[in-house]
This record gives sequence, structure tokens and C-alpha cells, in this order.
Amino acid sequence: MTPVLVVAPTAELVGLEDLKLHCRIDADDEDDLIAAYAAAAQAWLDGWSGVLGRAIMPQTWSVTATAGGCLLLPMPDVQSAVVDYGDGDQALDVTVSDAGPVVELADPGTVEFECGLPEAKRAVVVLIVKMLVQHWYANRGAVNNGGGTSEVPMSASALVETLRWRRV
Repeated sequence: MTPVLVVAPTAELVGLEDLKLHCRIDADDEDDLIAAYAAAAQAWLDGWSGVLGRAIMPQTWSVTATAGGCLLLPMPDVQSAVVDYGDGDQALDVTVSDAGPVVELADPGTVEFECGLPEAKRAVVVLIVKMLVQHWYANRGAVNNGGGTSEVPMSASALVETLRWRRV
């Protein structure tokens, strides 16, 4: 059951000026590059296939259930869910179990769910994006001056681990 993105996030996670301030960049000539790094960082982190395995900004996903019964949704932080059994949307109650958000289906159907990281945790993602942009801006190639590879900063990796969704 692979989820499908129905409505992509529309809100901006980190503004260009905040990124430039974090990277200590005063000029405007590389704004497009910085924005591209920010988009790449967010894409790497966000969504079902992102490294976090969860939605950062509010967005809508869908899954198709082949049978009725208890359905474990594939992402956390679900605010609402509806099911279409073929005759229009019906609201579902979302309960949170130890394994994640669960809905109860009467029959097979398509479930759409809205999810997004709570604002308190979103601040951590903003910091991760800033760290990644700064790192990629300073290390523009796969090899640094010392001849070795330049990996994601350990501090960013540590923060990612605090938010990574563990799939069952």
C-alpha cells in the first residue's frame, strides 16, 4: 500500500532571507542556488518516501484499501481522514495506536488523509534545512578540499533521528 500525494504542501518552510542569514550570505547573486538547496533539502526530508517518512508541512495523501477493517495509515501526524467507498467521501475517526494512526473501514475504499508535523516539531526541521543548505553551499561538490567525501553534518543527522518515523 504505497501512499499517493494528492495535495502538495503550499506553505514555505524556510524563507530565503532566513537561509542567507544562517549561511552569512549578504549578496543576492546566488539566491536561486540557495533556494534550490532549500528545495532539495525539504524534498529529501519530506513525505512518505522522504528520510523522515512523514509530512512536514500540511498536505493530503491517499491510500487504497483492498478490504474493510482496521487500516494502519502509513504516516503519522494525521489531522483528519475520509474514505470513498464509491459513493462520496465519509469522515473517519482517526485513533492513535502504538503502531501509528488507525482508521476503521466498513468496506474496501480509498482513504484520503491530511497530515503535517506539529508546529513545535517543525522548528527542528527548519534548523535541519538551514544546516543542510549551509553545508551544501560550503561544499559544492562530492569531494571536499581534503580529498574525502563531504557527508551530511552529524548535527543534522542527529536531529533527523529525533523526527524519523519508524514504519512497522
